[in-house]
Amino acid sequence: MKEIICLEDDPACVESFTEGGILEEVVASIKRGGLVVYPTETLYGLGGDPYSGSVIDRIYRIKRRPRNMGLAVATASIDDFEIVAEVPEFVWDVLEMMEAVSVAFLLPRLPEVPKALTGGRDTIVVRVVHHPLAIALCDVAGPIISTSANLHGREPPRTMEEARDQLGGGVDYYIDYGEAPIQSPSTIIEPLSDGDFRILREGVVTTGWLDDMLSRNNG
Repeated sequence: MKEIICLEDDPACVESFTEGGILEEVVASIKRGGLVVYPTETLYGLGGDPYSGSVIDRIYRIKRRPRNMGLAVATASIDDFEIVAEVPEFVWDVLEMMEAVSVAFLLPRLPEVPKALTGGRDTIVVRVVHHPLAIALCDVAGPIISTSANLHGREPPRTMEEARDQLGGGVDYYIDYGEAPIQSPSTIIEPLSDGDFRILREGVVTTGWLDDMLSRNNG
């Protein structure tokens, strides 16, 4: 287990993370099957290689999470959604409109994405991350697993220390960026075949705001 301290009030933090060899070290660990706790714009997440069956199994075990509850995937941009999911044509306008907010989308998974990742379902939850360190991580590693860094049924962690207290030595890297700024999960929406959208979970982005944005898009 290794901790990387990169506090928010350090102006050189992101540069040292991305250009000092630390990012490459963490990504290499992910490619070898390692797990990383990393900051997002909402809460701290637990990540790893979404294509590795052993990594997926390890995350379910360390979180004590029921295996019928799928794991989401984080990307650096909406363009990377197509690495793991099928994106219907009508969804692109909404993706572009909401790329800057914490909204995740339930989409059909690509065949090469393991069913173990999605809880046996043919759909996958994908989101763009907005935290600078998470963006850098996904930009180099590609899509990574994105699930809250907590034990199942416990409060999602607002700090690296809270994540470490719950997950302990089962994680290879902990990246500390201070307290999470929003402390609420991302909102999840599902595109429907008729071109409409259904809100599956309200999070940091409220249902009212989403309804307003989606109605503007349909209008």
